[in-house]
Amino acid sequence: MNDDTVRALTKVLRDAGHQAPSDFLRVLAELFAAFEARNGGVSPMRLTVYVQDLADIELSALSRACAELRRESKFLPTIAEVRERVASWSMDAAGVNFSPEQAWDEVMRLVQCCGTNRVPGVATDHGPAITFRDPVTCAIMTAHWWRSIGHAPTETLMSERRVFIDSYKANATRARRELQCGRALAAPRATRELGGGSHDRR
Repeated sequence: MNDDTVRALTKVLRDAGHQAPSDFLRVLAELFAAFEARNGGVSPMRLTVYVQDLADIELSALSRACAELRRESKFLPTIAEVRERVASWSMDAAGVNFSPEQAWDEVMRLVQCCGTNRVPGVATDHGPAITFRDPVTCAIMTAHWWRSIGHAPTETLMSERRVFIDSYKANATRARRELQCGRALAAPRATRELGGGSHDRR
């Protein structure tokens, strides 16, 4: 890698906020070194593309992801694989680590515990707004839908469950994709109260 390439990549990393561009480049060099015998070496163009597309990742996260992928992968990990590994940790940190079925079970537990006088997103005379432990449920469960579930006869609950699980999967997938592509997912408060949900099936 010639001096002009190093200077150009250093500028890309400094513009992205990295205080130690040389450490970032070292992490990528170690990743490439683990696979270069099979891949015929790493061209300056490939390194440039990796730096440009990974520059928004914190150094500590990049280092951890590359170390894990070196041990697990048979081939040089793609940019998408590195980003996916970091995104999975961000999802866990944001609380998006429920399965759709676990999220539904929490909704049902709270419906049975709290009834429909209290609802997600709105405090009432009966008490504070209902809260959930994961942000995807917070995003999709509206007060109207909550009451519908609470008043649904047993024979229609399976239909409500299917709709909830489909909506949960779609929203979780979108959140993961946004993280992987570099758009931040707002970290929820531990006891986040719902605002207007992004999904209203009624």
